[in-house]
Amino acid sequence: MRALSALLLVLALLSCKNDLAEVQEIFDPRATEVERLEDIDITYSDSAVVKLRIRAAVHLRYEEGGSMMDEFSDGVQLDFLDGDKVTGWLTADWAKRDNKRRETTMRGRVTLYNADGQKLQTTQMIWTEKDGKLSSDQFVRVTQEDQVLQGYGFVTDEEFSSFEITSLEGQFDVVE
Repeated sequence: MRALSALLLVLALLSCKNDLAEVQEIFDPRATEVERLEDIDITYSDSAVVKLRIRAAVHLRYEEGGSMMDEFSDGVQLDFLDGDKVTGWLTADWAKRDNKRRETTMRGRVTLYNADGQKLQTTQMIWTEKDGKLSSDQFVRVTQEDQVLQGYGFVTDEEFSSFEITSLEGQFDVVE
Protein backbone atom coordinates (compact mmCIF):
# COMPACT_ATOMS: atom_id res chain seq x y z
CA MET A 1 0.00 0.00 0.00
CA ARG A 2 2.86 2.39 0.85
CA ALA A 3 4.53 1.65 -2.47
CA LEU A 4 1.32 2.46 -4.32
CA SER A 5 0.92 5.76 -2.41
CA ALA A 6 4.54 6.70 -3.09
CA LEU A 7 4.15 5.83 -6.77
CA LEU A 8 0.98 7.97 -7.04
CA LEU A 9 2.76 10.87 -5.30
CA VAL A 10 5.75 10.65 -7.69
CA LEU A 11 3.45 10.48 -10.73
CA ALA A 12 1.45 13.48 -9.49
CA LEU A 13 4.62 15.54 -8.98
CA LEU A 14 6.05 14.57 -12.36
CA SER A 15 2.82 15.39 -14.17
CA CYS A 16 2.88 19.00 -12.91
CA LYS A 17 4.71 21.10 -15.44
CA ASN A 18 4.66 24.88 -15.92
CA ASP A 19 6.03 26.64 -18.94
CA LEU A 20 8.10 29.56 -17.63
CA ALA A 21 6.99 31.81 -20.50
CA GLU A 22 3.33 31.19 -19.65
CA VAL A 23 3.92 31.94 -15.99
CA GLN A 24 5.74 35.19 -16.81
CA GLU A 25 2.91 36.19 -19.13
CA ILE A 26 0.39 35.80 -16.34
CA PHE A 27 2.47 37.08 -13.43
CA ASP A 28 4.13 40.49 -13.49
CA PRO A 29 6.71 40.39 -10.67
CA ARG A 30 6.29 44.16 -10.26
CA ALA A 31 2.57 43.83 -9.66
CA THR A 32 2.90 42.65 -6.07
CA GLU A 33 5.50 45.27 -5.22
CA VAL A 34 3.99 48.43 -6.67
CA GLU A 35 2.93 51.36 -4.52
CA ARG A 36 0.11 53.29 -6.20
CA LEU A 37 -0.85 56.81 -5.23
CA GLU A 38 -3.55 58.92 -6.86
CA ASP A 39 -4.00 62.68 -7.16
CA ILE A 40 -0.62 63.50 -5.65
CA ASP A 41 0.84 66.90 -4.82
CA ILE A 42 4.43 66.59 -3.53
CA THR A 43 6.72 69.48 -2.56
CA TYR A 44 10.51 69.07 -2.34
CA SER A 45 12.76 71.49 -0.50
CA ASP A 46 16.49 71.93 0.05
CA SER A 47 17.77 73.80 3.12
CA ALA A 48 14.22 74.98 3.88
CA VAL A 49 13.81 76.49 0.37
CA VAL A 50 11.08 74.95 -1.79
CA LYS A 51 12.64 73.75 -5.07
CA LEU A 52 10.11 71.49 -6.81
CA ARG A 53 6.41 70.70 -6.77
CA ILE A 54 5.07 67.55 -8.47
CA ARG A 55 1.42 67.03 -9.32
CA ALA A 56 0.08 63.87 -10.96
CA ALA A 57 -3.09 61.82 -11.27
CA VAL A 58 -1.26 58.48 -10.81
CA HIS A 59 2.13 57.82 -9.18
CA LEU A 60 3.57 54.30 -9.22
CA ARG A 61 6.68 53.38 -7.21
CA TYR A 62 8.49 50.07 -7.71
CA GLU A 63 11.92 48.48 -7.90
CA GLU A 64 13.51 47.76 -11.27
CA GLY A 65 17.10 46.70 -11.89
CA GLY A 66 18.19 47.48 -8.34
CA SER A 67 16.78 51.02 -8.36
CA MET A 68 13.53 52.49 -7.11
CA MET A 69 11.42 53.92 -9.93
CA ASP A 70 8.76 56.60 -9.78
CA GLU A 71 6.41 56.39 -12.75
CA PHE A 72 3.74 58.92 -13.62
CA SER A 73 1.64 56.95 -16.08
CA ASP A 74 -1.21 59.41 -16.50
CA GLY A 75 0.64 62.70 -16.91
CA VAL A 76 2.68 64.92 -14.60
CA GLN A 77 3.32 68.60 -13.93
CA LEU A 78 6.58 69.79 -12.39
CA ASP A 79 6.87 73.33 -11.03
CA PHE A 80 10.46 74.51 -10.60
CA LEU A 81 10.55 76.92 -7.67
CA ASP A 82 12.87 79.22 -5.82
CA GLY A 83 10.97 79.55 -2.56
CA ASP A 84 7.56 80.97 -3.50
CA LYS A 85 8.68 82.09 -6.99
CA VAL A 86 7.94 79.78 -9.95
CA THR A 87 11.00 79.80 -12.23
CA GLY A 88 9.58 77.34 -14.77
CA TRP A 89 7.21 74.44 -15.18
CA LEU A 90 6.98 71.29 -17.23
CA THR A 91 4.10 69.05 -18.30
CA ALA A 92 4.37 65.57 -19.82
CA ASP A 93 1.98 62.76 -20.76
CA TRP A 94 4.24 60.18 -19.05
CA ALA A 95 7.37 60.26 -16.91
CA LYS A 96 9.65 57.79 -15.15
CA ARG A 97 12.33 58.70 -12.60
CA ASP A 98 15.26 56.42 -11.81
CA ASN A 99 16.04 57.37 -8.20
CA LYS A 100 19.49 55.76 -8.18
CA ARG A 101 20.67 57.59 -11.33
CA ARG A 102 18.64 60.72 -10.44
CA GLU A 103 17.35 60.87 -14.00
CA THR A 104 13.81 61.38 -15.27
CA THR A 105 12.59 60.47 -18.77
CA MET A 106 9.42 62.16 -20.05
CA ARG A 107 7.47 61.19 -23.16
CA GLY A 108 4.40 62.13 -25.16
CA ARG A 109 3.51 65.79 -25.29
CA VAL A 110 6.33 67.35 -23.26
CA THR A 111 6.18 71.11 -22.74
CA LEU A 112 8.57 73.27 -20.74
CA TYR A 113 7.80 76.91 -19.85
CA ASN A 114 9.98 79.54 -18.22
CA ALA A 115 9.13 82.67 -16.23
CA ASP A 116 9.73 84.84 -19.33
CA GLY A 117 6.91 83.14 -21.25
CA GLN A 118 9.11 81.03 -23.54
CA LYS A 119 7.75 77.60 -24.41
CA LEU A 120 9.68 74.49 -25.49
CA GLN A 121 7.79 71.54 -26.99
CA THR A 122 9.09 68.05 -27.80
CA THR A 123 8.06 64.38 -27.63
CA GLN A 124 10.82 63.17 -25.30
CA MET A 125 12.96 64.86 -22.67
CA ILE A 126 15.52 63.65 -20.16
CA TRP A 127 16.15 65.55 -16.94
CA THR A 128 19.54 64.79 -15.39
CA GLU A 129 19.27 66.15 -11.85
CA LYS A 130 22.96 65.95 -10.94
CA ASP A 131 23.80 68.31 -13.86
CA GLY A 132 20.58 70.32 -13.64
CA LYS A 133 20.10 69.80 -17.40
CA LEU A 134 17.10 68.96 -19.56
CA SER A 135 17.85 67.48 -22.99
CA SER A 136 16.53 65.56 -25.98
CA ASP A 137 17.63 64.33 -29.38
CA GLN A 138 14.06 64.59 -30.73
CA PHE A 139 12.36 67.36 -32.72
CA VAL A 140 11.94 70.51 -30.62
CA ARG A 141 10.05 73.77 -31.07
CA VAL A 142 10.85 76.85 -28.97
CA THR A 143 8.29 79.65 -29.01
CA GLN A 144 9.60 83.04 -27.96
CA GLU A 145 7.88 86.41 -27.90
CA ASP A 146 9.02 87.38 -31.40
CA GLN A 147 10.02 84.13 -33.12
CA VAL A 148 9.69 80.35 -33.27
CA LEU A 149 12.81 78.18 -33.45
CA GLN A 150 12.76 74.51 -34.32
CA GLY A 151 15.18 71.71 -34.93
CA TYR A 152 16.46 68.43 -33.57
CA GLY A 153 18.09 68.01 -30.18
CA PHE A 154 18.47 70.53 -27.39
CA VAL A 155 20.02 71.16 -23.99
CA THR A 156 18.77 73.64 -21.39
CA ASP A 157 19.03 74.33 -17.68
CA GLU A 158 16.18 73.62 -15.24
CA GLU A 159 14.98 77.23 -15.40
CA PHE A 160 15.01 77.18 -19.23
CA SER A 161 16.86 80.50 -19.03
CA SER A 162 19.29 79.57 -21.81
CA PHE A 163 19.15 76.75 -24.34
CA GLU A 164 20.95 75.26 -27.31
CA ILE A 165 19.26 73.57 -30.27
CA THR A 166 21.68 71.05 -31.77
CA SER A 167 20.42 71.12 -35.37
CA LEU A 168 18.45 74.30 -36.04
CA GLU A 169 15.99 74.28 -38.96
CA GLY A 170 13.80 76.84 -40.70
CA GLN A 171 13.97 80.61 -41.03
CA PHE A 172 14.90 82.76 -38.07
CA ASP A 173 16.27 86.20 -37.24
CA VAL A 174 19.94 86.55 -36.38
CA VAL A 175 20.88 89.50 -34.17
CA GLU A 176 24.40 90.78 -34.78
